[in-house]
Amino acid sequence: RSFLLPTDDTALNYGMRYRLLTVEALYQAGIGEKFDSNIPETVRRFFRGIKRLHILKKLSLTGRLMKQVRSHYEDYPASPDLFETWRVKTLGLIDQVRSSLQN
Repeated sequence: RSFLLPTDDTALNYGMRYRLLTVEALYQAGIGEKFDSNIPETVRRFFRGIKRLHILKKLSLTGRLMKQVRSHYEDYPASPDLFETWRVKTLGLIDQVRSSLQN
């Protein structure tokens, strides 16, 4: 979601037209699920998107950030004593995502 909100319609339309973004991948990202891409598909996307390299860079960054956030949430503390430390790290990750994906 953080990727989509600041992205302008022109970039999104370009991404959809040249299949840099798929509806399924956007849906999965929107609900917080993983979306996997195999190597040949990634290479095809790269060459289709070479004219708008910033979109590809942003997609790559978004994927890395999503993995970090997912990993962090998988480490949700079992003990309430550890929650505050986890919460502070959560806020730091949210700030990192926001600052990394700003236009």
